[in-house]
Amino acid sequence: MKQDLRERYVYDVTRRLPESMRDEVAKELRANMDDMLPESPNEDDLVKVMRTLGHPRNLANEYRGTKRYLIAPEWMGDYLRVLKVVLIVFCTISLVFGLIENLKSPEADSPFLVVLEVFSKTLSGVIDSAFRAFGIVTLIFAAINLAGQRCKDLEKWDPKHDLPQLPEAHVIKINRAGAVAELIVGSIFGVIWIWLLYHHAQYLGWWESGVMLDPLFSETFVQTIMPLYLVSFVLGLIVSAAKLGYGEWNPIIAALHTLEQVFSIVVMFTFVGQPEIFTHGILQRGAEMFQMTSTELAQNIVKGLSGFFIFISLMIGIDLVTTWVKAIRGKKTTK
Repeated sequence: MKQDLRERYVYDVTRRLPESMRDEVAKELRANMDDMLPESPNEDDLVKVMRTLGHPRNLANEYRGTKRYLIAPEWMGDYLRVLKVVLIVFCTISLVFGLIENLKSPEADSPFLVVLEVFSKTLSGVIDSAFRAFGIVTLIFAAINLAGQRCKDLEKWDPKHDLPQLPEAHVIKINRAGAVAELIVGSIFGVIWIWLLYHHAQYLGWWESGVMLDPLFSETFVQTIMPLYLVSFVLGLIVSAAKLGYGEWNPIIAALHTLEQVFSIVVMFTFVGQPEIFTHGILQRGAEMFQMTSTELAQNIVKGLSGFFIFISLMIGIDLVTTWVKAIRGKKTTK
């Protein structure tokens, strides 16, 4: 119990420091605590030493050495961690709903100008949300800091109850930067593709001299694929959010990831399995360009898409095997 309490204190200090400093500081802190303890220490002796060393937040700031005054130094580590999370949440929500709102009624009349208009307006909204998140978090921590100065809470901390539990060893971490990028990119392209499918008769088709002569997809195909793609899009957002929340590979994340990937395969082969994907007008124009019949062109397109989707499915299969290996290995090493 004493060893566990000491390690929790060391962990609470070092987790607030840059990774490059953590091992060295941990060794030094353990040595200092050993020097301060009597020969046969009990838990009360250990608590007394911890109180002498001070709150982990203050001690980490002393080890860090650099002075940062936007927020009181003892709160800076917590401030930055919370700020990162709030920025991700605010910007992602602004991104998704901004895309939906701006795609409803664009003022431009050509696909390129529509994309440019939507991108600029959505980016402006995301930046505005980022500033709001920064302001809210900063004000909250400023209030916490002011209250802390008045009530001296940091001096009343109890090592037995206030120290965090040690993290499980050898868990396989999820790359948070990758998960954030996955969430943002998936949100952008997912919303754009849903909007294009919904307005396919206006923007996707055969264009000549700024006028669309024939739509690309048949109405029957769009009505079939749209609900499936919406489900796939929502699943992708849920899985990305779960990866950010858990931060490590485990059977729950692996199962969600598997469900998402398997469903994406279903959507892909539903896509090529439709009897009429493209309109007759677009096939006739394409057939004239490639000097073949419209039936031959449609068959060649479906064959090409089928081959591509089979390749993607193989890559997904490899990814799923890798995912479950990481999830099971992480589970075994934490027992």
